[in-house]
Amino acid sequence: TALSDDAKTLVTGSADFTLHTYDLLSLKVLKRFTGHVAAINSVDFKRGCIVSGSADNTVKVWSHRGAELTTLRGHKQRVTSVELALPRLVPKKTAWGAEEEGAGFTDPRDEEDKRPLNASEIKVISASDDCTVQCWMPLLGHEVSCLTGHGDRVLSVAADK
Repeated sequence: TALSDDAKTLVTGSADFTLHTYDLLSLKVLKRFTGHVAAINSVDFKRGCIVSGSADNTVKVWSHRGAELTTLRGHKQRVTSVELALPRLVPKKTAWGAEEEGAGFTDPRDEEDKRPLNASEIKVISASDDCTVQCWMPLLGHEVSCLTGHGDRVLSVAADK
């Protein structure tokens, strides 16, 4: 499961090969996503982009509105974990330009920087039972790197945000 940035939408992946998004206020299903041909082991959800990893050895990237954007193939065994790595959010600044203690973070799109994400800024990290971690630029359609070195299946990934 993964929660949207505004904590109003939840995305889940299931052994029935589907993803669902739920409105956490009404507790109703918003969308049902189909496309995987095996159980979904991991999902992530950031800034309207959803990524899923499956026992069908693929990673899929979706719009939160339900459109499948791309399928990433490269793992030789089931995908166990996925993570979206998007540009870092900027710290809130005080009037004198210093980072404000405990101020949290703000999405650049909410302030002066209203530009949409560039395709080259969106990266996906995936782990697999094939003992590898793959780094992708999914909207450019290619793998950036394949990290090896684990002696057994890789169960989880996390990227510095």
